Amino acid sequence: MGDPRVISIADAYKQAEKVEPETDEPEPNTFDPKDFEVRPLGHNDSRFFYYSTEKSMVVALTAGNHKALELIGMANKEYWWFLSMMGNAGARPDKVPWQDLASMLMTRCRHIGYFNPDNIRGRGAWYDRGRSVFNVGDRLIVDGVQEHLSAVDSEFIYTRRRPMKDIDLRRTLADLEARKIVGLAGRFRWRSPLHGRLLAGWVGHSVICGASDWRAHIWLTGSSGAGKSTIATSFLHPLLGGDCAEFFQSAETTEAGIRQHMGSDAVPIVFDEFEADSKVVQAKIERVLSLMRQASRETSGKIIKGTAVGDASYYSMRSAFCIVSIGVGLKHQADKSRMTVLTLDGPGTADTPGATKEQERWKALSGDLVQTLTPEFCRSFRARMIGLIPAFRLTQAKISTVLRSLLGNARAADQLGTLLTGYWLLTTTRPITDEQAARLVSHWQADLEETQVDANLQSDETQVLNHIWTSMIAIEGNDGRTYHRRVSELAAIVAGTREDDSVNENRADLNLRRHGLRVVPIYKEWDRTWSMMISTDQQISRLMANTPWAEGWFRQLQRVEGAVMKTARFANSTKGVRRCIAIPLADLLKDDQDAVEEGSEQRKRADLLYLEDLDAVGDE
Repeated sequence: MGDPRVISIADAYKQAEKVEPETDEPEPNTFDPKDFEVRPLGHNDSRFFYYSTEKSMVVALTAGNHKALELIGMANKEYWWFLSMMGNAGARPDKVPWQDLASMLMTRCRHIGYFNPDNIRGRGAWYDRGRSVFNVGDRLIVDGVQEHLSAVDSEFIYTRRRPMKDIDLRRTLADLEARKIVGLAGRFRWRSPLHGRLLAGWVGHSVICGASDWRAHIWLTGSSGAGKSTIATSFLHPLLGGDCAEFFQSAETTEAGIRQHMGSDAVPIVFDEFEADSKVVQAKIERVLSLMRQASRETSGKIIKGTAVGDASYYSMRSAFCIVSIGVGLKHQADKSRMTVLTLDGPGTADTPGATKEQERWKALSGDLVQTLTPEFCRSFRARMIGLIPAFRLTQAKISTVLRSLLGNARAADQLGTLLTGYWLLTTTRPITDEQAARLVSHWQADLEETQVDANLQSDETQVLNHIWTSMIAIEGNDGRTYHRRVSELAAIVAGTREDDSVNENRADLNLRRHGLRVVPIYKEWDRTWSMMISTDQQISRLMANTPWAEGWFRQLQRVEGAVMKTARFANSTKGVRRCIAIPLADLLKDDQDAVEEGSEQRKRADLLYLEDLDAVGDE
């Protein structure tokens, strides 16, 4: 059959022209073997890899699977007959020597050597030898020019996947229009104004996350009704596009399911309702978090799994994740440093001061989301980001360099630098300069440092205490009506640091006791401090039900600094005496008072800062 190492179509044509058939020639047909070329890629232990031009897919076969049906699955039968004619004047048109072809194919794979699965690239954005490549699924966009999937001269293999119908480069979003995305993101009730910018930055980055050396993940959290699902459905979904991103609705989705569904794609993934409501679900969440950890850096994205036949399967996860839930289930430092937590303030209730104004603001925001994020607008946004891949890489490097000096942590600098890069490129198409990068980081320095502290230093016990402290509970007021107040507000009323016309000190104390909580004074000589008794009451367990600490929250509280195990009376009966933990409240009460004084001003600042900071970072 000639040289087994050569099976290119060009050589096949040359050899075929020399063959004179011994019988009458069959009628000519329009078959063109170039359309069905099969390219050997190499081997990996027990498997051999091929690229099918017809399918634009990588096919893996074991030695025993090199049979007629499997080979026909890669290319038309006529192609294999044509290939078998090379240097074989006696080839029969009615019979294909499948075993000879199999031997030739496997020999060629062995000559090529080891095949690297990381070279397979599915849908999404990629950086290839200085070229910006976007795999739409059925075609490539290379530096703005559409190409066939196999037309790029590259060590990487771009495979066919489900086409992204929402990718259209005919119109890109101008700077003024793109800034509307920053403005909309900033209008939600964020704990810090920076969080709105980082959300906008994640959206911009996630569209082209495969072309980034670092893929940033965010965890969007807040109490029920804070606006988390609205962000997922009315902000993220239209901007990212229904077929340009993956949206999962429940923490029941497994890590294995994600791996198999994503393949080698590099597209954003949004998880809504990522709540750990049982030990089984918590275990699934841990595995998904491990998958996200592998996806962060380009050099650490390979996952190896065993198979039923005894060899290994390789997966490369290259997605940027957004997690949406009430509780934040980050237990390991490796996860905390790769995830930026963006926190929404609670929505309040109808009886909360300023509730009417807040409802009007929310209604206006909901209307603006629908009016602004039209299908055409969102397609133009994605086109803008695809065209800015080179600018993204340059800007990311400069901002991350400045952040390394500020934070002293390379991983944190990469994480926050990636998010700030996405934000920057929603304000301008120009790569950032060194001077502008320094000014941008300086402008948000306090918020960036606070975000980094939250990611690295907030322990599980602190998060458990904060969850209880900020929980909203239904209570009975002075007039017998039902009101809603946070635990922190009731504790401040009992301690005398807060006044409430609807709930006096006695009512606040009674309602806290009903929920297994007590705020009591502690006297040391002439000084008085306050302590909160937290019992194992079922009401507290309900507050913790949908959090990562649902099973061990009481044990976590024992690790709070200054915590002491005690027994205390919570009701006027023998059954009212319960085991509890006494937590010092001095710092919490001070923080709560500061928050009361500063919260209103901070929300005003967030409303006014949609685009104001663009001047401070050197917008031109």
